[in-house]
Amino acid sequence: MDRTFVAIDVETTGLEAGTDEIIEVAAVKFNGDQVLETYQQLVKPRHALPLKITRLTGISDDMLKDAPRFSEIAPDLVRFVKSYPLIGHSVGFDLKMLQAQGMRFGQASYDTFDMATLLIPQAPAYRLSALAATLGVTHDDAHRALSD
Repeated sequence: MDRTFVAIDVETTGLEAGTDEIIEVAAVKFNGDQVLETYQQLVKPRHALPLKITRLTGISDDMLKDAPRFSEIAPDLVRFVKSYPLIGHSVGFDLKMLQAQGMRFGQASYDTFDMATLLIPQAPAYRLSALAATLGVTHDDAHRALSD
C-alpha cells in the first residue's frame, strides 16, 4: 500500500475535553514502515499540572514554563497534518481534545485500539504498552506523545 498517514497523540491535564488542556502534541507522518517527518511540541496550559499527570507523563510545570500556548502551535500542526488520514490509539480522545481547542479534521481517522481487537484477538490486553510488547515493539517512553 502506497499511502501516507499521520499518527497523532496528545497528552493532557485530564480527560475532560473543554475543561482539561493539551500539554503535548506529537504527530508522525509515515508511509508503510518509513517515517517521513515528525512533529512534537510541549504546550503551556493555563493552570499548574495535577501531580498525577506529572507522575504519569513525566512532564513537569518547569518543562512547560517557556512552552507556547496551543493557539500558537495550532497553525503548525494543521500544516503538518494537512489532509492525510489520521491514526492513533483511542484516537477519538485525541481528536476530541483537539476539537475543544478549535481544530477540525475532516479526513478519515483510524483507531489502533479498535483495529487491534479485530486483528489480534489473542492479545492479553489492548493498552498501547501491552500491544507493543505483544508485537515485539519497543515502547520506552509511555505517556509521552511522540513515543505513544
